[in-house]
Amino acid sequence: IGRIITFALLTGSTCMLLVSHFPVQAASEDSWYLKAKYGLYVTYQYNDADWVTQTGFGYTCYPDGKLTQSVNELANAFDADIFAQDCVDMGVQYVTFTAYHGHMYVLYPSTVIESKLPGHTADRDMIRSLIDALHAKDIKLQLYIHASIGDSFTAEQKAATSYDDATGNYKKWNDFINAFFDELSKRYGSEIDSYYIDMISSPDYLNRVDAQRIRNTLRKNSGNVTIAGNGNAETAVDYGSREDGNYYLPDIRSRITYPTQTVLCQSNLWWASVPSSAGNAAKYTPEHLLQYLVMTAGTNSAGGGLALGATPYVTGEWEPGVKESLVNLNHLLTPINESVLNRSEERRVGKECRSRW
Repeated sequence: IGRIITFALLTGSTCMLLVSHFPVQAASEDSWYLKAKYGLYVTYQYNDADWVTQTGFGYTCYPDGKLTQSVNELANAFDADIFAQDCVDMGVQYVTFTAYHGHMYVLYPSTVIESKLPGHTADRDMIRSLIDALHAKDIKLQLYIHASIGDSFTAEQKAATSYDDATGNYKKWNDFINAFFDELSKRYGSEIDSYYIDMISSPDYLNRVDAQRIRNTLRKNSGNVTIAGNGNAETAVDYGSREDGNYYLPDIRSRITYPTQTVLCQSNLWWASVPSSAGNAAKYTPEHLLQYLVMTAGTNSAGGGLALGATPYVTGEWEPGVKESLVNLNHLLTPINESVLNRSEERRVGKECRSRW
């Protein structure tokens, strides 16, 4: 109630509560994730020329718009300490960060990946640097993974990983992805604060992936780690998430909040794609983001709150206006921080909320 009242004071609106359609699987009541209301969602990724041809998209670029030529070039350029300080300046409680994306170029050394997709792993353990830098600033890491990532592979990559081999309910793909997740979770153990599994409501995930096996694999080496997923929580994750996409919705009155984590893209695409010479790349004003953050904090009962999608360039700078918008959001948030982010003792039932003007 306190958060809804705060939003009414800020905007002069009232809230209408509706029944939610996003179930959750209850985890520990004192989970850090349940208390988290504000995060940054980062898609720092290398892909390849086949990806560009196949999708028409690029991937994380330099300030001049040029693309990296290898996963090592991307991983070696990342300055975890500067990134972590940026996160402090933005005021986020946690960061969702891609371990890989698209054609599965992994940001740390992986024997499992090299055995199937040679050249798809970084020599540098960039994720280790990220863990250390964020934890030093008391910021949690939610690591983005994708169990049905083969849906975006080339034909050659699918063949190498047996993605389309339906024998034994896609046993070869499930063996591969579980061996990879086992290696991943052994490498970092409980230092990964949460996993975020993408596309858990997609047909490929539902029809090919042994979701319970993946849950068991991740937790075997990581303890009672929180597992969230982009979709409904019925698919062997603790909490669902709603990715609201990167379309433009400027009117706060059109927004709906949910009990689950909501991911909203603040820049043009999930990854850095706008050159520094271009105009403002920030979709929403700090005032708009503050209003939506307060709304989501008031209805979020399944953890994660609002995660804003923004990714730095390869060199660590940000697209025009993006970092500034999030730093200014933090400045606006600071006077009401206790009310919006830290009132975790108030547990709300899962409801949707739409602003009424």
